[in-house]
Amino acid sequence: MPIARLGDEPGQDAAQQLRAALGVGAGTVAAFTGGGGKTSLILALCRELAAAGLRPVFTTTTKIYPCTEMPVLTWPAVPLAFPTCVVAGPAPEGKLAGIDPAAVATLATLADVVLVEADGSKHLPLKCPAEYEPVIPAVADLVVPVVGAGGLGRPLSEVCHRAERAAALLGLSLESPAVPAAVVPLVAACTRGAPPAARVVPCINQADTYPAAAEELAAFLRAAGWPRVVLAAARDPAHPVRAVWR
Repeated sequence: MPIARLGDEPGQDAAQQLRAALGVGAGTVAAFTGGGGKTSLILALCRELAAAGLRPVFTTTTKIYPCTEMPVLTWPAVPLAFPTCVVAGPAPEGKLAGIDPAAVATLATLADVVLVEADGSKHLPLKCPAEYEPVIPAVADLVVPVVGAGGLGRPLSEVCHRAERAAALLGLSLESPAVPAAVVPLVAACTRGAPPAARVVPCINQADTYPAAAEELAAFLRAAGWPRVVLAAARDPAHPVRAVWR
């Protein structure tokens, strides 16, 4: 199975690795769903895009914790000209509230790139969404279901948000290990509601800490039909992409 290692992607350099691997550019509206690592990936992308002279906006259709890295502007009171920032609703109980998914279309006319955290996982590496999740805006042209490689091989009860739903979906017990074959349906579930024309690029985070597990899952995802899978290390600013399976 062909694999593009670090630096193999066309046009990829040390400062633009995630942008190239995921195919994020001017006009992109990307929705991030699934498990742990979404916020770190979005922040890393914001840094890359800003360095390229673009104005990305980080927003959410669910809830996120306040971000100290960028200014937070309240929707809908957003100026027509604004810097790279987070756009969200008021912060009840310490969290920033999501905006209406339909409002993302308006944001897309104001910013160069819109990056949407469209799911919550309570900081767990895996996620099995409820019926109303994820909350993907209709204008999204890229959906990135995220998996934290650190959850692979461990009991569902320990590593999966809504573990009971995951166990029922997979026909497993709560103490069954989250082996790669079992995680594939969870990734698929985290793309529910994706616009028909949107690209779907699964991203396995923590590939620096758990490289063998990440590559094993990537092979299963490619075999399941996804044409591109990114192995990432979102918290490593020097090398945020470890491999691209395609």
